[in-house]
Amino acid sequence: MRYFAGLDVGLKASALCVVDETGLVVREAIVDSSPEAVAEALQSLVVEKLVLETGGLSDWLASGLGRLGLRAVVICARRARAAGEAMAVKTDRGDARLLAELARTGFYREVHVKSSEAQEGRALLVARAGLVAAARDAENRIRGLLRRFGVRLACLTGDRFAARVREALRGLPETLALAVEPWLAVAATARAGAGELKGEIGRRARADATCQRLMSVPGVGPLVAYGYRMTIDEARRFATARPVGAYLGLTPGRFQSGAVDRALPLSKAGDSLLRTLLYEGATSLLARSGKECALRRWGLKLAKRLGVKKARVAIARKLAVILHAIWVDGTWFEAEPVNRRAAV
Repeated sequence: MRYFAGLDVGLKASALCVVDETGLVVREAIVDSSPEAVAEALQSLVVEKLVLETGGLSDWLASGLGRLGLRAVVICARRARAAGEAMAVKTDRGDARLLAELARTGFYREVHVKSSEAQEGRALLVARAGLVAAARDAENRIRGLLRRFGVRLACLTGDRFAARVREALRGLPETLALAVEPWLAVAATARAGAGELKGEIGRRARADATCQRLMSVPGVGPLVAYGYRMTIDEARRFATARPVGAYLGLTPGRFQSGAVDRALPLSKAGDSLLRTLLYEGATSLLARSGKECALRRWGLKLAKRLGVKKARVAIARKLAVILHAIWVDGTWFEAEPVNRRAAV
């Protein structure tokens, strides 16, 4: 008899359901959210497949279960929710039962589980992005506090911003300085931490052969290259370079029904951090790149015809495709490619 399991993962405890090949429930339990606890609950059954949704613990659980000899499949949570929309009452037990049924029927799309190296690299990228956001939020809070007293600050950051704020505080009540100084400390600490992580990311990127080739593309620096390398993780999981743009949400959606066929805004599916990095790379290519190339000329023409923002999105999608092609082929960027393969 073949058995299939579904695991609805929670922060502390998870709901587990096991069904046989006919769909009959043979076991239900609440277990700790750890690979060892799940494996112990299944030790008397030969489970062919265990399905769980994407989430904060998914990669860790799937990797741990794999080391314990269980085949764990991570599926897209959004698709799993769509499959369970007919459920009148949503419970953890019901979700686990749904996931077990998906495991039994194969009605799912498997999500790539990142390697340990990629998960560590992503931790650096996510931490840096969070620190940059924290510094920006602290500076904006200072701007809001001072604006009430008629002080309008220029778009400065870092030490120049702090100096300008302290200069503005000289003619204001001392109470305001008590309110602003802690936020200046928060901004300074966050920016210092972000700088340290950026330096570490840069060192890792320059030491990686794949990142070195990716950085040969104009607009792609260590941050973009390392972010691409750690997010995609396995380039060969894409048969061709073209689907990478859609995977990162850089292509428009589409609605088609009968005589209706219209394009939708960008899907914005996939990883938002890498999408942002590629957009920043496209901005750098258009505005600051000193290297003249066919890609930049194409982007400038597009900016004149469609506007700068749309051109940046189009270049970001093209960068995603080009970087994948360079990664797979083991080649370097060609400023004036003989063929059009890299400009897909």
